[in-house]
Amino acid sequence: LLDMYKVQFGKDVFWIINFSLIFQSLLGVPALAWLGYLSQPHRLGRKRVILLTCVGSTISTGVPAITSNAYIIISVQTMLALVGAGTLNLGMVTAVSAWTTDWCHPNEKTMLFSLTQGALFGGMALAPVGATMLQDSNVFAISFVMKLLGPLYVLFRF
Repeated sequence: LLDMYKVQFGKDVFWIINFSLIFQSLLGVPALAWLGYLSQPHRLGRKRVILLTCVGSTISTGVPAITSNAYIIISVQTMLALVGAGTLNLGMVTAVSAWTTDWCHPNEKTMLFSLTQGALFGGMALAPVGATMLQDSNVFAISFVMKLLGPLYVLFRF
């Protein structure tokens, strides 16, 4: 994406990208509280919120596979950040953490939170390596297909 952003944004690429990322992070803060509220079992429930954020994150990943317009990509990612389903998909982390507290024994919370957070950060650490290995292929299409598998996993596993 960075090469495409450089071509389309020119010399302002640094400012546009960083401003959009900061703005998306700030927009996501109220969304996380909102998703935590909605994910309570007597409202939408954990599974539905996880599924909705998974679908939103899939859309965020799929947009670069469909278009090469940087303005559209950043706009869609910003709109999805409003509902906690942007590029980072922190809404899902919130719902999974809340879901873990629902069913696990208090003595197991530390272990289970460590597993979920370790998997999250391990995925974040390994994702750039995988993208580098797939650089010659269409990495956006591959990541979009992988993201499509996420909602199916949530539907059948949770």
